[in-house]
Amino acid sequence: MAEIKTLIVKVPDISEQNGKGSQEAIRRGAYFENYSPGEVLINAEANQAKVVSDPRAALESLAAGEALIEVELRGPDHESELYDLLDKSDRRTVVAIISNRGLVFHGLGVKPKYRSAIGVSFKDVLPTLAQVGEFCLAETVEGQVLFDALKNKNHKQGQIERLKAALERLEKILKRENREPWDKHDCA
Repeated sequence: MAEIKTLIVKVPDISEQNGKGSQEAIRRGAYFENYSPGEVLINAEANQAKVVSDPRAALESLAAGEALIEVELRGPDHESELYDLLDKSDRRTVVAIISNRGLVFHGLGVKPKYRSAIGVSFKDVLPTLAQVGEFCLAETVEGQVLFDALKNKNHKQGQIERLKAALERLEKILKRENREPWDKHDCA
């Protein structure tokens, strides 16, 4: 069960002129205007990605602790479905919203209100999500991490440092609790 969850949402179009889902994503996320589309999950390990058919199934997969989920929103009310997905995803979720022309990263570890006109590719989506999320990439990854979209370029290193500190605290506690009863008192 993954602690940090990753959601990839495919939509027909994303821009500031669209509905409230696109507007919310762009307002609170990192928006790349020049995106070259393609098959994003090609860089994922085969058994890690879960592709679901509707937003309700995506939310259920998030609640179940899946690490990498992809859903495609194509219906006439895809903007409201996108808004609901963003609203109901918890604080431990990072979302990539992709369309034919735009890319938005939203959620955990992402700079809010970031906007860029540089050209990015579908190959860059998973390496960027893996920098924050908890899933592995295939050995043949060609894309780059879009560090400009992230709050902290050393997110993984920070997690490792926090885990090392927690391990040291636990080792001290175990060392302190592992003494014989006569070692605790001077009256023996």
